[in-house]
Amino acid sequence: MPSAFPSTSTLSPAQYAFFAALVYQLTRINLGPEKVELATARIRKRIRALKLPSFEAYLRLLQSPHRNEEIPHLIEVISTHHTYFNREKGHFDFVKETLVPELKATAPDRTWRFWSAACSTGEEPASLAMTLTDAGANPRRFQIHCTDIAPKTVEKASQMVFKQDALSQLPLKWQQHYFQKGINQWSDYRRVVPSLRKPFEFRVLNLGDTFVWDAPFDVIFLRNVMIYFDRKTQTEVISRCLRYLRPGGYLITGQSESLAGTQLPLTPVGVSIYKHKA
Repeated sequence: MPSAFPSTSTLSPAQYAFFAALVYQLTRINLGPEKVELATARIRKRIRALKLPSFEAYLRLLQSPHRNEEIPHLIEVISTHHTYFNREKGHFDFVKETLVPELKATAPDRTWRFWSAACSTGEEPASLAMTLTDAGANPRRFQIHCTDIAPKTVEKASQMVFKQDALSQLPLKWQQHYFQKGINQWSDYRRVVPSLRKPFEFRVLNLGDTFVWDAPFDVIFLRNVMIYFDRKTQTEVISRCLRYLRPGGYLITGQSESLAGTQLPLTPVGVSIYKHKA
C-alpha cells in the first residue's frame, strides 16, 4: 500500500543505473550521479499513482510487456517543465528589435516560420507570438510550431491557458490585449485570445530521435533543453535541427548553454543567439 512506502527511501545504485540507462535510451536525457535524489522524487510520483509498494515493483513493470503504457508517464515525470513568460528576455528583445525588421525587409511576402523545440507548457511560444505582434507582425503571416517530448505537457501547452499570477511579468497592456479572462471556476485563469492562437501548431517530438519537417524555419528556439544532454547528443540534436533552419536563420539556445567546441556552421550574433552560415 502507498502508506507503507517510506518517503525517505531512495533508489539503490543498481536501480538508479537501470533507470538512468532507460531514460537515456528513451529521451537522451543524461541523468548523472548527482541526480539521484531528483530522479527518486519524480519516480516516486509514479509509484504512488500506480499504488505500487516499492521501486523494485516499478522496475519490474518497466521490464514487463506492459511497459509501453507506462513509458509516456515516466517521460512526463522525469522531464523538466520549468518555464515562465519572457524567460531570458534578451532573446525576445532581439526578435522585436532585430529579427522583425530584418524579416520585413527580406521576406515581406512569405509566411515566417518559428519552432519552439522544447515548448514545455507554452509560455515560450506565447511570449514569442506576443512579441512578434507587438513588433508589428501580422499573426496571419507567421507560424509557430511547438514541440515537447512529454505528451501531457504538449496537451496543456496547446490549450494556451495560464494562471493569472503567471502573467504578472508581462506588460499590463499585453495582459489586457492578448488574454481573455476566465469565468466561474476559471476566473483565476487567462487564455490567449483566438486571433493569437491561430499561428500555433503543437506536436509531441523527441529531439533525440530523427524527425522531419515539411519546410525550413526562420528561427529555432532550442532553449534550456541541451543542459540535460551529453555533448554527443547536443551535437547530434543541433545538427538535425540545422537541417530545418534557413541559411541566414537563427538558432537561439539557453543562456547557460554553450556551443563551444561543437564545430557547427553557426556564427554567434548575441548572447546565445547564432546565425546559420550554411
